[in-house]
Parts: sequence; structure tokens; C-alpha cells
Amino acid sequence: VPVSVSLGLGVLGGAALLLSACRRADLPIPAMVAGIALLAGAAGVGTVLLGARPLATIWGVLGGAAVGLLVQLSVHARCVRLYNVASLTTALFGLVCVEMALRSSSIGALWDATNPIQGAGNVATLTAQLDALHASKHAAYPSAGYPVEAPPKGRGVRVVCLGGSSTAGAWQNTDIREFYPAVLAARVPPDVEVINQGAGGWNTLHISLYAASSLERLAPDVVTVYTGVNEVVQVPVPYKDLLVAWQAGALRPEPGFLGPLRLFQGVRSLARSLRAAVRAVPPADSEENLASVIRSARAQAARVLLLSEAVQPRPEAFDAYWDVMHRLSDGSNDVVFFDTAEAMRGLGRSAFLDENHLSPTGHARLAELVGDELSRLGWLSPTAAPD
Repeated sequence: VPVSVSLGLGVLGGAALLLSACRRADLPIPAMVAGIALLAGAAGVGTVLLGARPLATIWGVLGGAAVGLLVQLSVHARCVRLYNVASLTTALFGLVCVEMALRSSSIGALWDATNPIQGAGNVATLTAQLDALHASKHAAYPSAGYPVEAPPKGRGVRVVCLGGSSTAGAWQNTDIREFYPAVLAARVPPDVEVINQGAGGWNTLHISLYAASSLERLAPDVVTVYTGVNEVVQVPVPYKDLLVAWQAGALRPEPGFLGPLRLFQGVRSLARSLRAAVRAVPPADSEENLASVIRSARAQAARVLLLSEAVQPRPEAFDAYWDVMHRLSDGSNDVVFFDTAEAMRGLGRSAFLDENHLSPTGHARLAELVGDELSRLGWLSPTAAPD
């Protein structure tokens, strides 16, 4: 049912229920309306303060009105005939309003079990990511689980950029021309090609699996890995165990009709947050995954530049993961760790869209840093194979 039709039916149903309750109660209608309007207004103001879209605010007002009516019915239960039916109907209407408000808000997008880019942390999303990786079907940006198809390699140096949505496109910004690989491509010499092979939602496990299956085809001279935030996403089980369960066909599907409900997903996310945090990729697993990427790159005589993902306001919260990158690059001529998170510290809100997704300003700065580092290392010039 279209949202506009649902909204119209909700308003008519709520108005009819309100008038019916008022007539059956031995109360002045203004007294009931005042109480209901108070809660409706409070709900509307609350959604506005939370930055909700106009449609979400309307649903919030209706939900507040439903709560107000439910309170009035409870207070004057003896005066209302069919009290149980009226209360149940009002409560259900209130829940519908909350669900519709969530569907019309940005936070509801995070609780969308069917969205593989935004709905992080639920089984449907995790399964979809692994299914897409297994199917190896190229996607369009913003990448829905698998990178775009790369052109045949030219004669010059090829830089392949691996990562998650900070590399491949986030829902706040889907113009891939503004992401750092494209900006980097405009900065390097003409005989250097930069290929974006990131995918939204990927962590080092996905990247290692993709590198093992695809680097021979991509034939890179340099591989960059820009990652960090997706390692710490809270999930039911670590991705290493999740992969085993997926391979065995043992992942439980989303529960029936409740799965698509944003309200259900929100409550479940809250319940998860009360448990001990389970990181998608603990540091030890991240080290194993990145070591696999390095092996795949070395098999193609490619060098690897490990990049720490820029975050705000505290990149030091990811120090355990940056330590992993540093260890893997220690003493190596063909693997280098560049702490871009530290280099981009203090850029301010103008460089970020949220905690880690960069604005065009942030991507331009990241591309500048990566380009300068590759130039310093001499990796943008055709050379002999690395040691």
C-alpha cells in the first residue's frame, strides 16, 4: 500500500476512533482533545529534534495522538463501552505509526533487513554479502555486495583499491567520481590507472576472499587496502565463524513476517547492544585476513599499501587494528603501512559525512595523502618486481 494511502487511512481511522471514544465517555470533548494534543505535539517536537523527515514527523504526531488517546481510555475505562476493543485498536494504530515513522527516517534505514548497504548486522544482510561474493556478479555503484567490472589492464602501472563503503560508495553519497580512487586517478601520471574494487559492507574477510579469487585477473602492480570500521561492526557471531556457518548452509533466516519490520529490528539491535559486544573481525582475524591479501598480491608481484580508515573523533579507538597493519609491514619492502587515520585527524566535520564516510573534501585529502605516499615510495613508476 502506498505511504500516502496508508497515511490517509491512518488519519481517518484515528479520527473515527477518537470521536467514538469521546462520545461514549461522559467527558467534555475539549478535555480529551487537549490531553491527546499534548502528547501528539510532544511526539512531533521529538521527531523534529531527532532530525526526522517531514513524513516521519507526521507519523510521529499520529503516534503521539494514539498514545494520548490510549491514556484517556485507560483513565476513563469505566465510561467507555467496548474498552478492550478500543484500547487494542488504539495500541495497534500507535505501533503502525511508529513503524511508518521509522520507515520514513534515516535511522529506520539502518534497521532495514533487506538493504545490504545500510542494514548492517542482521543475518539477511550478512548472508547477502557472502552470497554476492560467491556469485561474483559485478554490480553498479554504490556496490551492492560486489565490485564493478574492471577494464582490461593497460600498459602502465595499475593501482587496485580495495575496501568497504568508504571506498566504494556510501548511501549518503553515491557519486563514485567523488571517492578517493577516482580523485587519485586524476592526480597520478597518465600512464597510471586507478581501479576502484571496493564493495559496501566489506571487511578484511571479504577483501581477502576477493583478492584470492580476483587479483590474478586484475593484474595489479599496487594494491591499496583502506579498512577499519567494518571490522568492529556488532554481529551475532564473528565473520570467521559466520563464513563457516554460511558454507555449511546453517545460517538461520530472518524470522518470518517480523524480519522486514523496522521496529522489530530496532528492538533486536537494542537487545544486542545489552549483550557483550561481538566484533565482526577481531584483530587476530584481521591479521590473518590481511596476510592472505598480501600473499595474493605477492603472487602477482604486486606491492601492498595498507591504509588505516579515517574516523572521527577518536581514531585511536582502532589502534589494535592499526598495530596489525604495522606488524604486517614491518621490515618489508613490498608492504607498507600508512596511517591515514592519524594524518587526517583534526580535519573537522567538513571532511566527514558521519563517523567514517568522507565528504568530497575528505576524499580529496585522502587521495592527496595516498598519491604522495605512492610517489614517495616510487610505486607509480614501472619497476622490476618487488623482492
